[in-house]
Amino acid sequence: EVANIFINSVATVLAERCKLAQLTSPPTVALGTKAEILLKVFGDYKAVGNIFSAHVHISSQKLSSDCYLLLLLDAPIISILLNAIGE
Repeated sequence: EVANIFINSVATVLAERCKLAQLTSPPTVALGTKAEILLKVFGDYKAVGNIFSAHVHISSQKLSSDCYLLLLLDAPIISILLNAIGE
């Protein structure tokens, strides 16, 4: 749940700053290697230009939870973000 709150906060700020709509869906559990999960999620997606990626690992032994967050932005989204912040 912490990861869900975190990623939704980041996505909301990015969408608002870029004047874009944000559509979310409930989180899901995916099992497999990182490569298998990425292939399942993105399939034949072809990125436009360079890709920016950010990886966050959240873990709590006390709560027995472990989460990986991966943010991927392709060139058109990066351009929108840079324009939104005036760069």
